[in-house]
Amino acid sequence: MPEFVKEDGTTDWEGLKEAVTELVRSLNHITKLNETGIEPIDKNTQLERRIGLGTIGMHEFLIRTSSRTGVDFIYSEDSGRVLARKVLRFIKHAAYEASIELAKEIGPFPGFQYEGFIKSKFIQQLLKERPDLEDPLKKHGIANVTILTQAPTGTTGTITGYSSGCEPYFAMAFVRNSNVGSYIDGCPSFHQWLKEKNIDFSRYGYSLKELRKHKRVPKYFEEAQDIAWEDHLAMQAVFAEQVDS
Repeated sequence: MPEFVKEDGTTDWEGLKEAVTELVRSLNHITKLNETGIEPIDKNTQLERRIGLGTIGMHEFLIRTSSRTGVDFIYSEDSGRVLARKVLRFIKHAAYEASIELAKEIGPFPGFQYEGFIKSKFIQQLLKERPDLEDPLKKHGIANVTILTQAPTGTTGTITGYSSGCEPYFAMAFVRNSNVGSYIDGCPSFHQWLKEKNIDFSRYGYSLKELRKHKRVPKYFEEAQDIAWEDHLAMQAVFAEQVDS
């Protein structure tokens, strides 16, 4: 997600849609290549063509958007949830468009039945938001029974340097010890802010709370342990309402 924040802080909607479209097609192709060797599982895989397109780095996305626009989109507040919902809804719409378009080429997933498919409350809500999808869905079907998911992406988050899954950073910056040595990990935008302010975070014990006692730190830099459990659940609910699997 953070890669789709432009330098002026706006979202690259065109690039995001292109990425979603390509990922839907790629994940669908994997369903054809994947074989478990267990006939009932493999048969059901082809019957449904179930895929799981997710996101990574939503917290970093909100922080990066905030830092570049000067407008706070706080993960633990309505401002962050509103933007997250807007992005996730866009991804949902783009993914369903892509799967319907793919069905025009390869046909709907073999188990597709229109009348049964639209009984889903998720699909009913989707068609309320995008009534223009109803006719092509009825005419061409859809390539995949479910398209969206939200994986934890813990290791992937570490590799990319972004927050994982739908969760906030547990720390803005910390020392990570691994087989390749020790290094500073955490939020890239926070690291950049420290560099711009010429702040040695180690002098504050890598503690955001301690740093706030001495420096004015933007509110959008927040850590998981400082976020109320109700606000954790509120953001999870935003993700859940946009996921079909």
